This record gives sequence, C-alpha cells and structure tokens, in this order.
Amino acid sequence: MSGRTIMVVFLALFSGAGMAVGVLQSNRPKTAGVGTTEVEPVLIAIADLERGRTVTKADVEVRQWPKGLAPADTLRTVEQATGRAAVARILVGEFVRKVKLAEEGAGFGLAPSIPVGKRALTVMASRASTSVAGFVLPGSRVDVLLNLKASGRGDETGGGSTTTLLQAVEVLAVDQKQDAPEANQFDPKGLTSVTLLVTPEEANVLDLAQNMGILSLALRNSSDMSDADVLPATLAEIRRLSMPPNSPPSPYLDGDLPPPTEMLTAFSPPRVEQKEPVWIVTLRGNQRGRVVLTEQEDRR
Repeated sequence: MSGRTIMVVFLALFSGAGMAVGVLQSNRPKTAGVGTTEVEPVLIAIADLERGRTVTKADVEVRQWPKGLAPADTLRTVEQATGRAAVARILVGEFVRKVKLAEEGAGFGLAPSIPVGKRALTVMASRASTSVAGFVLPGSRVDVLLNLKASGRGDETGGGSTTTLLQAVEVLAVDQKQDAPEANQFDPKGLTSVTLLVTPEEANVLDLAQNMGILSLALRNSSDMSDADVLPATLAEIRRLSMPPNSPPSPYLDGDLPPPTEMLTAFSPPRVEQKEPVWIVTLRGNQRGRVVLTEQEDRR
C-alpha cells in the first residue's frame, strides 16, 4: 500500500472520530449551569401528612439533593418542620416546603388553615351537608342558600322564600375531615356538618340564618369566583309563573289575605232568598184544607 493511500485512510478515520465526538457533545443533556457534583440538604416527607396534622421527627428526613434543583422555600433541617401543622396535604417523597406548613405557634388542628382575618364556622344542619348528594368536599366552593317559611298574615312571599346568602365560599372541612377522602372511603349518608371559611360579618349572617331557617349548599366550579345577581325566590312568584297565559290576576297570590267578610263573599255559594208565602184554601166536600205556594229567585 502506498504512502498516499495510508494518508487518505488516516484522514478519513480522524474525520469520522471528530464527527462522532461532535454528535455526542451536541446530544449531551444540558444542566443549565447546575453542577452535577454539588449537593445540598433538603427535607423530604417519609409519611403522608394530612392537612392539620402536626409534623413529627418520624415524618421527615434530610436527604442530599443536587444543588439548585429543589424549590427555594424547601426546608433544610428536621427542626424547622417539627411541631408545625400542615396547611396542605404533603405526600411521601415530596419536598417539605414552608408554604405548606403553618407558622410556629399558629395552633393545631384546623386553626392553622384559617387565614388571618377569616373565621371557620360549622353548619350543623344535615341538609346542608347532603344537599348536593355528598359532592361537597374540603376545598370545594359553594353558595349558601337560606329557606324561610312564611312569618304570618300579610307576608309578601306567599308562604315562603329562598335567598342566596353567600357566594363562592370555601369549604374547610366536612365533618372532621380536612382533606377529600378516597373514593372507596366516602359515605355521603354519614355527613352531618360542613365547616366554611368566612369573614366575621359573614359568620354573623350564617349563625342567624341557621337558627331562623334551613340552610342548603349549591356546589359551583372552584375557578368560578364571580358573584351572580340572584333575586330571592318566593312562593308568590312561583304561583304567578305557574298560572296559564292570559289568566286574570288573583288578588291572593302575594299572601295578603282579605278580611274574613270578603273571603266569605268570594268563596260562599250563591244566596237564595224566599219571598212571602202564598196560601190557597181548598174545599173537598165537607173537608177544608190549604196549600202553600213559594217562589224562589237568585239575588246574586
């Protein structure tokens, strides 16, 4: 083999090796400047933490993680999380972040989940908790409806009314559960109460309402936070809407009953009055008798 042939083969091999190295370099994953050898401590959950549960040392552990890949608010030591309550559910293997834990000294149970300036009020009526077939779960958004019966004579509702008291209210808990249960562990028939997140003024309204009438919940999309312009529904309006078209209006739809004398006139049967009787004397042989003739007329 001549020297020229050897040189050509050598150049071909060198060019192929250079191209292979270039392809490998272009396909290598980029780490955006994060060093693969640098690590830092992060706090990881080794047990499921339900909302409201207090974190213990047995629930978390410190692990080494590539530096810069964990969320910025991830806790770094066990002491930073111990004794604090979870305000959101934390799953096994998840970073223990500051945003998911209550502040130190915020309390236990449901209290840490209540934002400053808000209140948690429990609606005990069983109808409220089951009014949408048990689909009201922690984290849902609901409208609160109040049903009132007629207050007595002269009530303009015609016998009862339903009013939308509050809209887009967050459900904090159902019974004693602060997280949505698993599908196979959910029994809507056993629900007895719903705890709502409200302002102090709304808490006053709800407390009065549940002592004066019947509360129900209307489930809405959690992303729908707009207030609807809803008028109260009354029995008088329902009767009016259910009347046939072109029917004459009734004076008794609004629940304002007329005086008893007018009601007697309106609903009594026609009055029939008799005139003075007419007597006719009859003779049959030596027997004498008489017949009474009467005439009736309708004075209506």
